[in-house]
Amino acid sequence: MSRTRIAIIGGSGLAEAFGPEQVESRELDTPFGKPSSPVTLHKFDGTEVVFLKRHGEGHIHNPGAVPYRANIYALKALGVTHIVASGATGSLREEISPGDIAITDQAIDKTTSRARTFYEGAAVHVEFAEPCCPVLRSWLIEAGKQLDGITVHDSATYVCMEGPAFSTRAESEMHRAWGADLTPDSTPFEAGLGWAVKLKSGVAFTGREALLAQQQAPLTKRLAGFTVADPEVMLLGRESIFRNDELAGWLTSGGWGYTVGQNIGYGYVRNPIGVDTEFLKSGNYELEVACDRIPCTLHLKPLYDPGMQRIRR
Repeated sequence: MSRTRIAIIGGSGLAEAFGPEQVESRELDTPFGKPSSPVTLHKFDGTEVVFLKRHGEGHIHNPGAVPYRANIYALKALGVTHIVASGATGSLREEISPGDIAITDQAIDKTTSRARTFYEGAAVHVEFAEPCCPVLRSWLIEAGKQLDGITVHDSATYVCMEGPAFSTRAESEMHRAWGADLTPDSTPFEAGLGWAVKLKSGVAFTGREALLAQQQAPLTKRLAGFTVADPEVMLLGRESIFRNDELAGWLTSGGWGYTVGQNIGYGYVRNPIGVDTEFLKSGNYELEVACDRIPCTLHLKPLYDPGMQRIRR
């Protein structure tokens, strides 16, 4: 079995966290040019870690000018098997606060100018449905559980932009609107789909143990539907949900319901001590749309044919 060797690509500030235990510094060259900076080897709690400064010594490389291929090639040449790429980013979601750590599992690449492959002169297709290493993610998630006072999110989608300019407010709102009702950070029980999970059958599937454990504790979020009577109010998704004047979540999707003749939104109502049907029904709800609080109606059943009469015909 090959030896695991971890590398970190980050900023100069992160390099200082390793302290003075720098073992070696290497100047490398690759078929794609020189890496962003010399590659340094450190000892961290007795473990050798390879470090590379993304923007170079003195922060000289703009995001669009970072030699990404040279960086990866150099680390591979040193026998690196796993890479942790860290970065300080803005959050598009209310539950990911400043100072939190998010361990990404998906990415949206909005860059256009950089090379997208190591293979030139050949048509080589790479499967990229799951862009983040599941083994490395599991290590990071487990390590995150040992951090005191820091919230670690085990699922997040990273929007990669060209830079060096940050997104406009309109672009950020667009990114927020790229939401979904079922994401890797939600379970079938939270989405109201527990009936579709075969826990009693003994059939093995990914996430089975996590669902069995979740059965033993109250759910802290539940998917619910909302309608707004005012036809002038347009729901797009990511609008904040207020329950009894307190922030309780946000919409994951929204739009006009032509069958019901109203704006429809779906989102997760959250409460750290538990969310059950009684909790959902006992609240008064509003949605924040363009900085205004708009009264809305909660729905726990399908808006169209809730009794499934059309299906039974």
